[in-house]
Parts: sequence; C-alpha cells; structure tokens
Amino acid sequence: MKIFIPPVGFHPLFGMGSLFAIAWNSFILLWTVGVMLTPLPGNIPLALISLPFWGASFLMGNTVLFALFLGIHPPREWGLGAVGGVWGV
Repeated sequence: MKIFIPPVGFHPLFGMGSLFAIAWNSFILLWTVGVMLTPLPGNIPLALISLPFWGASFLMGNTVLFALFLGIHPPREWGLGAVGGVWGV
C-alpha cells in the first residue's frame, strides 16, 4: 500500500497569511535598522528585544514555504516483525 500526501500548494488563505508575513517582516526589518542606527549604548538592549520577533518571522516564513513545497513521502514498506532479532516497526 502506498500513501502519498502532496503539498497543500497554493490556497486562497495563503494570500492573507503571506501579506501579513510580508508586512510583519517589513516592520521588523525597519525596527531593527532603526535600532542599529541609534547610539551604541542604547541600541544593544533594543536589538536584543527584536530577536524573538525575528524568530516569529522565521516561523511564519517556514509555515508558508512548507505548505507550498513540502510533500510527505512515507517509507516504502510498513510492517511489524523481528529485525535483527529485535521486535520493532
């Protein structure tokens, strides 16, 4: 038996999600550039504050890209039996 789960591909809901991701990343980039242009003693804590937001940006980008391009390919064979004397799947 073969099971193939294709990638979701383009879906109308990706339009809103993609627009939000673009707006979010643009704002975070603008924020980070603005922080880096401030004088040195004050910009380090503000730059550290932006790190979790960059993490959220990375996760949003991965969500969109994985939904568009990632397909799930299961192993070729499934079975339950002794492999090398050890029971496993």
